[in-house]
Amino acid sequence: MGRSTRMRRVIVAAVAIATVWAAGAAAQQRAAGARDFDGEYRAAVQAAKDAAAFEFLGTLVRTCLLPQSGGENTSDTMPDFVADPKKAPARETWYAEPAKVFDDLYFVGGKVHSSAADRSP
Repeated sequence: MGRSTRMRRVIVAAVAIATVWAAGAAAQQRAAGARDFDGEYRAAVQAAKDAAAFEFLGTLVRTCLLPQSGGENTSDTMPDFVADPKKAPARETWYAEPAKVFDDLYFVGGKVHSSAADRSP
C-alpha cells in the first residue's frame, strides 16, 4: 500500500469521525430543547437574594430587579416630533444647562435624562 493511499484512508477516517461527532452534538442540542430564560432569570435573582441575605438589599433592588412599569411606551414607533420638528415639546420642559458640579466633574443632560462628565486628564 502506497503512502498516498494510507493518507487518503486517514483523511476519510478523520472526516467520518468528525461527521459522527457533529451529528451527536446536534442530536444532543435537539434533546436539550429550548432554554428556559425566565427560569434562568428567576434562579439567578434568587441566588443573588440568598447571597445578599439582609445586608445588600438596596443594591440588589437597584441592580437586579426591574422597577414597576409606569405605563411607558414600549412600542417601536417613532415619536411624531422626529418626523415633524414643529411637534417637539417646548425646550423649557426638557432642557437643562450643563453645570460644574465639583472640580472637573460636570453635569450634562436634561431634566428627564442626565449624566456626568469628567474633564480630568
